Amino acid sequence: MIEKWIALLIVASLGGAENEVSLMDHFKRVSFMDPTSSAYVYRMDVDLTGDGCKEILLGHSQSSGNAGVTWQVYSPREGDGKLRFIGRLLCHFGGFGYDSARSEIVLGARNNAASGWIFRYKVDAHGIQEVHRTDLLDSDDPGYREEIELIRNWQESASIEVLWATVEEYGSLKSLEWREFKTQELRKSARSFDDLIVVESEDDFLK
Repeated sequence: MIEKWIALLIVASLGGAENEVSLMDHFKRVSFMDPTSSAYVYRMDVDLTGDGCKEILLGHSQSSGNAGVTWQVYSPREGDGKLRFIGRLLCHFGGFGYDSARSEIVLGARNNAASGWIFRYKVDAHGIQEVHRTDLLDSDDPGYREEIELIRNWQESASIEVLWATVEEYGSLKSLEWREFKTQELRKSARSFDDLIVVESEDDFLK
């Protein structure tokens, strides 16, 4: 808790000025990653805004649980390709889809095998905004089934690939060795994050 308040004070002291930091350093701070413990880092590269440019979603095992992974979402800025941190999503790897007709993310959250909730979000270069959430629905509810089917169909058509890498205690987040989550195959072709820059905002820790 003390570390979180220190981080908030540091960001508040920026006074609105843009501050450029490396992607992995920014991720480590906004996700409150504990450097004294080892962790798995997860990533997905996927277009969440419908503009043809892929957002970068990063999460880690220290902030994962039954509800899924807390993903920190970064969007490329027009012109220079530098990244903006636009917010967070909590979901399982296969628990979300994109509704192109409404330009919204659809997220399913299960309560148990017989019930769950549906959330919808608008995502753009400025942030992630919840626009709708259902009450707890039975899994055989027609509206619930329709949304879950949308998620499944989008996941299949988009061919989402989840990658992971290991970070040891006090380990560096540079030059991570990425592997495909399901097959464990090494992905040497995975884009390196070492040179990616985040244009930091004073409210990044509050999103």
